[in-house]
Parts: sequence; structure tokens; C-alpha cells
Amino acid sequence: MTCKNIIFGVFMLFSAWSTASNQAQPIDTVVAIVNDHVILQSEIDDRMAQIIEGIKANNPTELPPHSIIYTQVLDRMIVEEIQIQMAKQAGIRVSDEQINRAIEKIAKANQLSLEQFHESFPSAKEFQAFHQQIEREMIIGELQQKQVGRRIHVSEQDIQNFLSSAVAHQVIASEYRIGHILIPLPESPDNRTIGEAENLSQKVYEEIRKGTDFQQVALTFSRDQYALEGGDLGWRQGNQLPTIFEGKVSTLQVGDVSQPFRSASGFHIIKLIDKKGGAEKIVNQTQVQHILIKPNEIRSQQACHELAKEIYQKVHKGEEFSELAKIYSDDPGSASRGGDLGWVSPNQMVPEFEKVMSHTAVSQVSPPFQSPFGWHILKVIEKRHQDLSISLRQEQAQQFIFKKKFDEELNLWLREIKGDSFIEIKKR
Repeated sequence: MTCKNIIFGVFMLFSAWSTASNQAQPIDTVVAIVNDHVILQSEIDDRMAQIIEGIKANNPTELPPHSIIYTQVLDRMIVEEIQIQMAKQAGIRVSDEQINRAIEKIAKANQLSLEQFHESFPSAKEFQAFHQQIEREMIIGELQQKQVGRRIHVSEQDIQNFLSSAVAHQVIASEYRIGHILIPLPESPDNRTIGEAENLSQKVYEEIRKGTDFQQVALTFSRDQYALEGGDLGWRQGNQLPTIFEGKVSTLQVGDVSQPFRSASGFHIIKLIDKKGGAEKIVNQTQVQHILIKPNEIRSQQACHELAKEIYQKVHKGEEFSELAKIYSDDPGSASRGGDLGWVSPNQMVPEFEKVMSHTAVSQVSPPFQSPFGWHILKVIEKRHQDLSISLRQEQAQQFIFKKKFDEELNLWLREIKGDSFIEIKKR
């Protein structure tokens, strides 16, 4: 789950929080059992109220029947609960610092200061519940990155094939806002099930062709993780689109809707809501090394800061930056290379890192600074103005291929973990 999706989903909660909090709560009953955890009626009611108010705020069209939204919300909560349980078993946690950074971004997206955003909640209790929801979203996102990311392999041949394709330049440089409807298929479907899903997808497509609002249709029929957002995937660079969308998107004009097409997950319909970018440009790149000191169960943020300051002093006393990175850095991807991150392009790093990097002169080492990942020291090796070179295009191609496969693999993975879990629905 990307940051954008967290911000969008939580914005819906923010806009609906006051309404949801004032709903009278019925006597709790168990709605579903998910492995060793239960989902209560009060939890469903709270989420229903939040989702419905969010839909009204972002989509003024007529709501689908209550039973359809209920089914969508219950299914989402079941899948979320499975992922939270998996994350707990894997020891995945997010720090308060990371959560606070995410809340700052949400406040900024709503043109509010952090203080104004905090004050918009009726009580401290409701803000704490909001804080907990952010934590859940971030934990799920990290779990998905680890579990789904390791299933994806990008070969050199994949990269070369992509760079040879007609859509490579356009897709790498462009950004798209996509609407998506998924009519799902189970694993190993029979011909009858496939036929029913295909017929339904064609019916949905015809409804859209007749003028029915795409978001309204998505809310009613789609069964992917963005259904409750009206199928809106938001703005994505070409390298963030699923593999199955690649050929379709390049043939669509803004406002166009694709005919249904099939993948392993089911039948898809996509709409190109908007598009921007597409021109190649000169970029400012920085070759940089870094040392990352991360907090953990036995090392606090303060202890990280103190260690980073000690390492900084070692550098100034003449010790080799690369050797210190191999010894101390908690970034497994770069530590073995002496902290080398290679050539870094704009918007590739978190804002805190980019700010320090841009203000550090060539051959200089920065004082310790903090980001959501921990404490850093960086050394700028070289800076350059670079056109989209072959090496950079290969890097972008690798990212494109990886990310565009992610959503497709994510849907398959979610279906698998749901199938592997004990789920008992007590009440619909």
C-alpha cells in the first residue's frame, strides 16, 4: 500500500469521524470470527458510518444499497484483520514518529496545520482512535511490501523487452489517474463461473456506456480493494500501474472506458480519468553514500542520535566513511556497499533526506539528521545534470516492471491468505 492510498483512505475517515462518533451503538454481537479474533457489530457500524459519509463527501451520486456496502465493508475488515494478525506474527511495527509524519501529511493535504487538524476532532479519544487507524494502515502496507514484494522477480530480459516496447517512453514519463472495476474469479474457476463473471462484466460495461456514473457502478459491482473509493486508484506514474493495464492505458483517451478484459484475478474494466506528463527532461542527480541508525526494541531514538553523533565524529577524525557504513549502517541494501546509494534522482528519497542532500556540498559529510526511518549521516560524492540516460532508463524500467506487477500480485496474495484463514460469518 502506497502512502497516497493511506492518505486517501484516512481522509475519508477524517471527513466522517464526527458523524460516526455520534452514532448510537447497539448491543454488541459477533459478526465474524477470523482465526482467533472476532469482528463485532459495533466495529462494523463505526466503519459503515465512516465509509458512507466519506462516499457522500467524495461522490455525490446515489449510494448503492446498504447491503452491498455492508458486504464490501465486512470483506475489507476481514482481510485487514488477517493481515494485522500476520504482521503481528512477523513482528512488524511502526513507530510513533512514523505515524506522526503520516498525520502531518494528511493535515497538509487538507490545508491544515497539525494543531488545527488535531483540534478538528471532538475529543482526544477520537483522535487516538484515528491515530490507531493510521497505525493499522501503515502496518498493513509494510506487510504487503514484504510479502508481495518477495514474490516478484524482474530479470534483465524483462527490462530489455520493456525498453524495446512502443509504450516504454510514454509510460515511464507519464502519470495517470485510473478508475478500476474488478469482477473477481475464484482460483481454478469452471467454465460456468467464468461465463457468469464475463456476462456480469459486460453488463457493467454497458451500464457505463449508457451514462451511469463510473464511481457508482464501481461501488456496486467492483470487488477490489479500491471499490469503496469508487474504484479510483488515484494518480500513479506509469511504473505504478499493474502489468495487465499496460497495453490498455496507452490506447485510451482521457474519459475513455476499456471493454472488459481478463486476468488471473477476474475481469477488469478501467477508465482513464486524467493524464499528465509525458515529456523527457533533464534531472539533477546526486551520487551519495549514507549511514542509517534505526531504533529498535533495545535502542531508543535518543540512543540512535547519540550513536550517529559518535560516527560523525569518527568521520571527521579521518576514519573512512565506507568502512563505518559497513560496520554501523542498518540499511541492509547499501551497508555492504559502504553505504553507496548510487545516483539519486529527485523525489526518490524521503523529503528529509533530499533536503539535507541538496544542501550538502560535493565531498562533504552532513551532520546527523532524522527521517521516518531513523538517523542518517550522508556523504555527497558527486552531482550532475543528467538527461534520461540509458542507465537511468534501465533503473526506471526495473521500477516500472516491479511496481506494475505489484497490484496484480497483491490481489492474488489477498485471495490466498483469505483462503488459508479460518473465517466464520455469524451475521450478514
